[in-house]
Amino acid sequence: MLPLLVFDYDGVIHNNLCVYEPAFRKVHEELIRDGVIAPETVSSARLSGWFGMTARDMWLDFHPELPLEVRDEAAARIGVYLVENVRNHKARWYDGAAEALDALKEKGFQMVILSNSRAVTGEAHFAEFGLAKWFLKWYDSESCGWLPKSEIIKQVRKDHPGDLIMIGDRYADLEAAKAVNAPFIGCAYGFASPGELDGADYLAETVTDIPGIVDSIIPA
Repeated sequence: MLPLLVFDYDGVIHNNLCVYEPAFRKVHEELIRDGVIAPETVSSARLSGWFGMTARDMWLDFHPELPLEVRDEAAARIGVYLVENVRNHKARWYDGAAEALDALKEKGFQMVILSNSRAVTGEAHFAEFGLAKWFLKWYDSESCGWLPKSEIIKQVRKDHPGDLIMIGDRYADLEAAKAVNAPFIGCAYGFASPGELDGADYLAETVTDIPGIVDSIIPA
């Protein structure tokens, strides 16, 4: 039986910066305008450092002094704008992502997504890109009570007994793989910081590397 392939989404299949950055900057400007936070500059590099975090963890890192309800409300507004961007066809996959998924599907692999996202984000991407063609399910952190991926992946294994392979670009994905003793393919083209993928069993330099790496893991 072939192992289940568990994909992170942003930084692996989808270049999240194209929809997240304009959504974040819109809310950031609103918070400054309303006097909630002082004027400040936030680089694209800092933005990409938040990818892989839950929305709550991102705001805890960004402005921990704000009350929880203010942080949650700001995160929700970013989510609304982000989904609008997806529905307005501004989301972009990495070149070759669809072809890589086609190759894996043709070989008989079943695939799911495990993302630190809100449920509505997964729904928007399923609709925009026809993800049901490749993926059985989108596991999102919101629907799982914002548990870390290292806990959610245990539910994935219960739902799909047997071996699995984790594929992601952040430390949270590596930790998820470790939690169930699964091989981990680190995606070096994503948003990982230097050294963040140390400990990965395999490294993909582009999304098109993934099918070949998966083949190398499976015994002949």
